[in-house]
Amino acid sequence: MILKYSSYVLVGIVAGAINSVAGGGTILAFPLLIFFGMAAISANATTTVPLVIGQFSSALGYKKYIKKIPLGYFLLLIPVIIGTFLGAYLLTRTNDNIFMFISPFLILFAIIVFSYQPYIVARIYGSVYSKNIKYYPPIWLYLVIFILSIYGGYYGGGFGLTLLALLSITALKNIHTMNGLKNILATIEALVSVVVLFNSGLIDWKIGLVLGFGALLGGYFGSKFAQNLSLKYLRFVIIIIGLFTAIYFMGITNHMIFGNIFKI
Repeated sequence: MILKYSSYVLVGIVAGAINSVAGGGTILAFPLLIFFGMAAISANATTTVPLVIGQFSSALGYKKYIKKIPLGYFLLLIPVIIGTFLGAYLLTRTNDNIFMFISPFLILFAIIVFSYQPYIVARIYGSVYSKNIKYYPPIWLYLVIFILSIYGGYYGGGFGLTLLALLSITALKNIHTMNGLKNILATIEALVSVVVLFNSGLIDWKIGLVLGFGALLGGYFGSKFAQNLSLKYLRFVIIIIGLFTAIYFMGITNHMIFGNIFKI
């Protein structure tokens, strides 16, 4: 029991730190819950709790940069809220077997996005922006973030990193400013998910809050020391864990499909 909950706190810290820097912490937390015997759909729902706490604490760490964000960019909260609501509602209408079938593809998508993190961050640092301040994001971004938020409400792995990549091609000029806005949008995304899933019975609140305690620490200190963090080796470990998790789900899915065929 002590080992289990210590693992939750530790993974919460690491996941919170990863999410504060860019994103991808869910890829680490989700398999841990599966390993300790939680159903896939419940594990997915439970990870929304530490996401709220961790992303909020991360946003606090970027508060001096958040003050510099043009107010027009906060209108992106609208597609995030609507899209997340739809995605989380869809999750409540999905049974565990269907989610088990979909999970490998969701995890693989998150891994692909996470694998490209160095390129995305380099792209952000290397971008040349207009000197003219644009107070509103481009119109197309609302639609793209709406679609992304449906995915985020349903699963969420890779949501923050994809969001950061999208913000990198706006008029925002500083990676910490982008990260600050990303953490605010990701906090609201996770919060809406929790509200929708609150009475679904899918969330294990005790485990979610234990993970959240770790995410609180990791999110805040990760955002404070983001420029000093090296995720090179940790990224490799997370990708490997994610791949094994996807393979595990594929194995279960194949067993379910072929088992039913042979029964017929």
